Amino acid sequence: MNGAGIAVVIAAAAALAGLGWFFFAPRRAHAAELAGGVQRVTVTVKGGYAPDVIRAQPGIPLELVFDRQESGDCTSRVVFPDLAMSAALPAYEQTTVRVAAPAAGSFGFACGMNMIHGTLIVDPGWPVTPPRCPPRGTPRSWPRSTASPPGCWPSPTRSRTIRPPPSPRCTAWASRWSC
Repeated sequence: MNGAGIAVVIAAAAALAGLGWFFFAPRRAHAAELAGGVQRVTVTVKGGYAPDVIRAQPGIPLELVFDRQESGDCTSRVVFPDLAMSAALPAYEQTTVRVAAPAAGSFGFACGMNMIHGTLIVDPGWPVTPPRCPPRGTPRSWPRSTASPPGCWPSPTRSRTIRPPPSPRCTAWASRWSC
């Protein structure tokens, strides 16, 4: 076997390893964001569900916002067989599916033809992601006597005025803000 043959064998092995990783590697779960006492996740529907693995906490109402960005018949309905729920997903629209305080467990969901799949994992040990910080200049809209909403506003016990952080992720502000 000459050098070209060895290169072809190495390239084929690398391609097979890449395909195996793409199709069979463990999927990363997307955590629900908690805002106003409701967990919320936006799922994009375009040839599949993105994210296709969703993690949430039990006992907190969950809203799955399906943003359908196609018009094919297969994804026109989402079905949760374990929860005895289904919902029509109009083309190029957002549809909210509400799950009232799900119990712990793993629940599959699929398109109406059962060809595209996703998983909702309700795990008591999984942290719910707080919402992203509001953009700079967003006015405060809660009374000073109540606790700050989840996000990046300062605690209401502070007496001085503090502007929202410049970064939507609050990384440098974690010690001063309730992120």
